[in-house]
Amino acid sequence: MATQYTEEFKDDAVKYWKDHSSLGIAKCAKNLGISKTAISDWRKIMIQMKGAVPHKCELKQAILVKLLYGNH
Repeated sequence: MATQYTEEFKDDAVKYWKDHSSLGIAKCAKNLGISKTAISDWRKIMIQMKGAVPHKCELKQAILVKLLYGNH
């Protein structure tokens, strides 16, 4: 079963990565106990949503849209 993170945790994780960019994504993710993919995906979606932290259903929808339409 996949771990579910709160919106606050996702937001804090992305801010941590931004504030500690010199560490790189791998080290930031390791420090937070999450995958590089998770933090990267949250950041991409937050940028697309103009800073809002995505809910799980919004994350799935964004992934489906990307799969269907690519980066257009």
